[in-house]
Amino acid sequence: MPGMTPNRAFGKLGSRIGARIRLGVAGDLAMPHGTCDCTIEDVSRSGARITIARKRPGPGPRVGTPAMLRFHEGEMLGTIVWSSGDRCAIRFDRPAQPADLERLRWISENPEQFAQAQMGTASALWR
Repeated sequence: MPGMTPNRAFGKLGSRIGARIRLGVAGDLAMPHGTCDCTIEDVSRSGARITIARKRPGPGPRVGTPAMLRFHEGEMLGTIVWSSGDRCAIRFDRPAQPADLERLRWISENPEQFAQAQMGTASALWR
């Protein structure tokens, strides 16, 4: 289809505002009881599916918990709407901005360039 990115998988819309974009981008999930590293598996304008990096045993985030999903220079507020094992989903309080979705897509499609940019930022902080 014209205008579609090759090899990019989109899921069903369901109750989402727009299709899901599959990512696999690192981030963190901040909740009232603590923050954990995570991988943003996919995202739409209305929410995201997340895999949590477990450092210790215990239950995952509970449904109804407020949370902030953070990645690189972005953050999105929402509520945990389902949780199973090390996976959960967050529904955003406000639809994600197209610029945030494009930034996530770029990070996903350009991991080497993103890593180099991160190194440049880190070295600038040390100077």
